[in-house]
Amino acid sequence: KGWKSLCPKTKSNKKKQAVVGILTDAAAVCVAHGITDLTNKHQKQYKHVLVVDWGASGLTLTQFRSCGSSGMLQQVSSKRDTSLKASIFVDTLAKHVASQFERKNKFPSGEVFENSKARVKLISACETALKTMSNSNNANAPVHVTIDGLYEGVDCHIPISRPRWDMLTSRLLKSAQSTFESLAFKGDAVLVSGSVVSMPSAKLVVDKVFGDDSYYRGLATIPPEEAVAMGCARQGAQVLELLGDHPQVDIGNMSKSPICPKLSLSPISLGLGGCSNGSEEASMLAVLIDKGTPLPAHMTHVFEVNSSEQYGLYQTSPSEKLVAKLEELPETGTVEVLIELSTSGALSISLQGGPLVRVGA
Repeated sequence: KGWKSLCPKTKSNKKKQAVVGILTDAAAVCVAHGITDLTNKHQKQYKHVLVVDWGASGLTLTQFRSCGSSGMLQQVSSKRDTSLKASIFVDTLAKHVASQFERKNKFPSGEVFENSKARVKLISACETALKTMSNSNNANAPVHVTIDGLYEGVDCHIPISRPRWDMLTSRLLKSAQSTFESLAFKGDAVLVSGSVVSMPSAKLVVDKVFGDDSYYRGLATIPPEEAVAMGCARQGAQVLELLGDHPQVDIGNMSKSPICPKLSLSPISLGLGGCSNGSEEASMLAVLIDKGTPLPAHMTHVFEVNSSEQYGLYQTSPSEKLVAKLEELPETGTVEVLIELSTSGALSISLQGGPLVRVGA
């Protein structure tokens, strides 16, 4: 996601175009808030930055650390919880509205939400209601879910108070708070993005954990739901400015390009995989270090253990092979694995917060 090509492919433009960069969502948020801006002399340099992206794809926590005075950020870790995506909140409200509508109009329980047409209307109306709640100046003001002809020609008008909404989402918000607290982040800046974090109740959870005045919380002029788009636009404008008056540049004729300091990049891609006992084919659970990641790289991942599987660290690119087996794991529960790849290519692994052990030493 982000800016990928300087001009789109069209029928009239058959020349191969240059891809000058790929911007991830979390990196775009940092760009939008000026974390990487070196032209502003008054801009403080932040050594450790956390991006809380809570939107359609779930709750993603991405940590960056500064690569000196170059203005570049290195991704340290990324953690995602897909059980907290925006659609879960919408469905929660839609099911509550449906149950209230059924009780009020004496329809059988569950009949309205199971109807496909009524469910589409409910979800659309609830998305609008949540946007209204997020943009309201009065956080305690109730919102109204109004639908003409929701089911069998009967109109729906259900008010949702702020206490009622907080009660409906209490389990989801507690889960999010637990995820925040388990991160134990110690840094300089906490930036937010996404549609969910704009909701008053979700915003309170973030403020409760990261409300310390020592954290830089970003520019107040950047709406969380627009942070990624604004970051991509800002980065694209900077690239076009570097390219001058010729934005449509062929790969072979690119005379100007964004200046990037020389960094050691990972020549391989490393991931966590698991295979059933007695099987040699492993299924990848997560890619921990991508090919081209600036070194040194330091990544943490938490995964669920299955007693019937064996886990290991695998090289996934340019060729696939087992690098190290993860042994003495618990039969059930979660395991935190930390891997570190140095500039010299030395790989170290730590399990459950233990000491780093160098592979092959």
